[in-house]
Amino acid sequence: MNSLINGKALAWDIMGSKYWDSGYNGGPSPRDIQKYLDKIDKNKRVAVIGASTVNLIKAALESDLNITVIDFSEKMCNCLAKELLPQKCNIVHHDITKPVPEFLHNKFDYILADRLINRFTEIEIRKAFKEVLQLLNDNGIFRTSIRLGLYKRDMPFISEGKKRGTLHNFFDEETWIIDYSKCDDILDEFISPHGEISKDTLVEFYRLRGPEKRLRASDIENYVNSIALQDKCLKILSTETLPDVTDDLLYSFQVKNL
Repeated sequence: MNSLINGKALAWDIMGSKYWDSGYNGGPSPRDIQKYLDKIDKNKRVAVIGASTVNLIKAALESDLNITVIDFSEKMCNCLAKELLPQKCNIVHHDITKPVPEFLHNKFDYILADRLINRFTEIEIRKAFKEVLQLLNDNGIFRTSIRLGLYKRDMPFISEGKKRGTLHNFFDEETWIIDYSKCDDILDEFISPHGEISKDTLVEFYRLRGPEKRLRASDIENYVNSIALQDKCLKILSTETLPDVTDDLLYSFQVKNL
């Protein structure tokens, strides 16, 4: 495996196109996509981080935007390229928690992502924000959904962990770090269906995702306020509830000069 690629990429490598062709659509709905693309003019340079957000990517291409997709899973990159045919866009196999290639510096007017930072630990989130800032040009905007609080799917695991006295093995109630890979058989017993994706694939997928930080609004403010790069930083521009996936807030961050 490429030493520059996050180990979490293995989870998406085993998922591949099952993420969108097995009756499971975890990405934005058509109405939510309209919010992502709102007021982005034609031919703007837009990066989408996450090849699994295939419907958002297709809608962006249909809106005549200049699209580059960045993803840390080589399998997801390859599956996306096949899914988009005959359409094409730039697809870059890269982990956003690692330094981005210089040819992508200051290139994009917008960056779009669906729950990107919800997949990461606190250290990875800080690194991702820094690299997003590196990708954006002056006044560029990073627009991403973020789920605040615990996921609904976390609750049965936490409840069962408390019953068994094993919660501390996979969930830190102080830091809000959850790691499904340490749930043992609780994961097998309580994982909820995702369309027609097999249970074995789902269990492996969540185990390989490793630790993830559950987030509060104050966390987002703290991360953004702590990131600066040379003479620019990110500031929260707006937040709004999405029309369909109402558990998520659509955050917009804008580049500002220091």
